[in-house]
Amino acid sequence: MPPWEIRERGSLDLRWFLAAVSMWVGVLAASSEPFRTAVLVAALCCVLPLSAAAAWRRTMAGATYAATLGVCAAAIAAGMGVGAAHVLHRMADPVMTASAASGTTATLRMRLDSPVQASSMRGAACKAQATVLALHHDGVAEASGLPVLAMLPQEACSTLGQGATVMADATVARSPYDAQAVWVTVSDVHDREPAPWWWRTADWVRSRFFAVAARLDADSRILVPGVTLGVLGQDTVGAWALDVDTERADQLEEQCKRAGILHLMAVSGGHYALLGPLVHALGAWLRTPWRLTALWRLPLAGALTMVLVPSQSVTRAAIGALLAMGFECCGRRPQTLHILALTVILALMQDPGRATHVGFALSCAAVAGIALLAPSLTAVLGRMMPRGVAQALAVTIAAQAFTLPIQMVMDPSIARWALPANLLVGPCMDVATVFGLLACACAIASPELAILPAQVSAWGTKGIAMVAGCFGADPSAGIPWVSGWAGILAIIAVELASGASLWCLAQLVRAWRLLRGGEDFRDTTPPTVRTARWIRDTIRTWDRLPWWHHG
Repeated sequence: MPPWEIRERGSLDLRWFLAAVSMWVGVLAASSEPFRTAVLVAALCCVLPLSAAAAWRRTMAGATYAATLGVCAAAIAAGMGVGAAHVLHRMADPVMTASAASGTTATLRMRLDSPVQASSMRGAACKAQATVLALHHDGVAEASGLPVLAMLPQEACSTLGQGATVMADATVARSPYDAQAVWVTVSDVHDREPAPWWWRTADWVRSRFFAVAARLDADSRILVPGVTLGVLGQDTVGAWALDVDTERADQLEEQCKRAGILHLMAVSGGHYALLGPLVHALGAWLRTPWRLTALWRLPLAGALTMVLVPSQSVTRAAIGALLAMGFECCGRRPQTLHILALTVILALMQDPGRATHVGFALSCAAVAGIALLAPSLTAVLGRMMPRGVAQALAVTIAAQAFTLPIQMVMDPSIARWALPANLLVGPCMDVATVFGLLACACAIASPELAILPAQVSAWGTKGIAMVAGCFGADPSAGIPWVSGWAGILAIIAVELASGASLWCLAQLVRAWRLLRGGEDFRDTTPPTVRTARWIRDTIRTWDRLPWWHHG
């Protein structure tokens, strides 16, 4: 068959993925001094074999080993270039220089990049992500562009919103947890510039939703804002602060962490995935051209991004949603792995600091695991269990397998019941998210109209709280693990061994079925038909029993 008649399967083409991994490696090698040697070794051990595997599966483009290796080398060079430029830019920033001497006081002009949230740090009532625009020191104003974490006093918590610009006296210092992060503790706010109208509109929408959430029960006031907008109830401050029992909130958050389901409180691609069916249903009802239908995602994704509390996972999901819209406008089917790779490349080019951000790495790793492992795991597990259960289990295992090594960087422990907890909480999470977003949309028109969907979302969060209490109540639910690189390599070795064991088990099941039935058969009859057949056969069996008729 000629090459031009072979149908290309984009899901098997790893070239974009390899380029994204290579760029990430290059950025890490240039921007993180302690990781340079380890990253370069990882590049030789991972990127080159993957390049060979991708080249071995030739596509219509005729990719060869040399071409794939050349693209990976170019991506590493590009990553090192943007990473080095990022490091030099940060070193030259006046705020970064001032933070080297801990306790430096200066007057800063800052723009708040996130809503104000409650802070647990001493001396600060609330906090917000911000960007320093200028540093005024000794009568000299120096331009800056450094992202910082702003610790704000009590009087600023209820008056400042996302997008506002302030002039404030503050103390600049490095974070005690990350030497590259800068914390700014504000002591006095001199001047305030109101946020643009679009950010004020987003704050108004959030306030309407929180007014509805305030009518829910205690646990729902904590969890419903988290699964809907990405901020837990105890973190709300200012005019829309929720009345939350902080002791119960801390207990519930700790239980979710022990059960391995705390990641559900971080907004991810699930919110943006809901836009696809909504847009297609609306386009089919209005009978609009398919390109115009795809373009409707743009304003919806933009509005959703503005209302959600900013995070690295939201950034990754928003860029992916825009790329998916571009694929559909071009008449191409979106490929998850390609969209992820392009998202990583664009995100790292825009801000190379994301390469060392754990939240961004976890979000990308979860999507990569689902795209790479979930289809194969579904096929393997489908031989041993119903397909619906196999698919849910495969998605959970794939995401956990890719994110566990990164989680070892933050907390060297393994949630003992993470797998069953994530399986059980999945349907509850879907209900809570869908109806939470519906309540947020209805609250724009009328808070009374949003009560019913908010209550349904609260019912979904009750399942989350129940699972967290069941699997996370025991303080020993977490298995201690080795810290550092030894722990990361050990968990990777355990995952590889578990994968090999699962493959061997699947082969044994297949061999047993071949010996039993003469072929690798599998009942693909719908569940309703199988249930009716089972009831009919059961009745026939009872009719054949002599003692049944005598009774």
